[in-house]
Amino acid sequence: MMLVVVMAMGCGDGDKVAVDAPIPDAPPDAFGMLDCAGQPLPTTAPDPLTLSGTTYEITSLGAKPLAAVMLSVFVIDETTARETTTSDAQGNFSMSGPTGGVANFGYVEAAATDHTTSYSFGATAAYMNVTNSQVAIVTTGAIGQLAEFAGVTQTPGNAVIQVEAIDCAGTPLPGATFTTTPAGTIVYQKNGLPLGTASMTDTAGVGYVFDVPPGMVTIAAQVGTLTLRSHVVIAFADAPTFTAIQP
Repeated sequence: MMLVVVMAMGCGDGDKVAVDAPIPDAPPDAFGMLDCAGQPLPTTAPDPLTLSGTTYEITSLGAKPLAAVMLSVFVIDETTARETTTSDAQGNFSMSGPTGGVANFGYVEAAATDHTTSYSFGATAAYMNVTNSQVAIVTTGAIGQLAEFAGVTQTPGNAVIQVEAIDCAGTPLPGATFTTTPAGTIVYQKNGLPLGTASMTDTAGVGYVFDVPPGMVTIAAQVGTLTLRSHVVIAFADAPTFTAIQP
């Protein structure tokens, strides 16, 4: 179904996090780079901060670059965009917005004709310029198709959140389990598809939180004995939120 595309804003090495994963499950001890676990993150950021990359259309058949996607960058507790732009004919974009020198936790809103407006959150506050970001937007009806394939009920007005567990370098982590507050219906990806039989992430590191009420949602994760760095995203009614979670 969906290609995993998460905008990695202020995590890992500042590059994109993107996985297309027809791959098997892996045990929870298959850890990657974990040197950032438990370490304080930077609280300052460049001013302005630059975000560049490509916008991708997500369909039931995969993903491809999409032109003319309207992008708006928000700080999580603000209602006015810090910066806006539109992706070019190849789906590429670049924009810079003010930070006041502070590492803010924010998100990118992606909107386009005949698509469902989608929202991408980083795993941490944005403390560095981000290049090669891959910002996702889904086709109209994709959420219902995904829920139907996963065998879950997606109540009209509720949201879906796609979460990718990553290590400190942005590499997907297998063996992760997710929890959210408030709760939704969690289904893990296996061999590129959301399957209710999977009990943890495979080497794609991906899970879906279906039927979560709109509003602030805390994302938490565990990989073996390692607790990943929880954070808050916003779930939007009848829309997908994409995020990552790291040590």
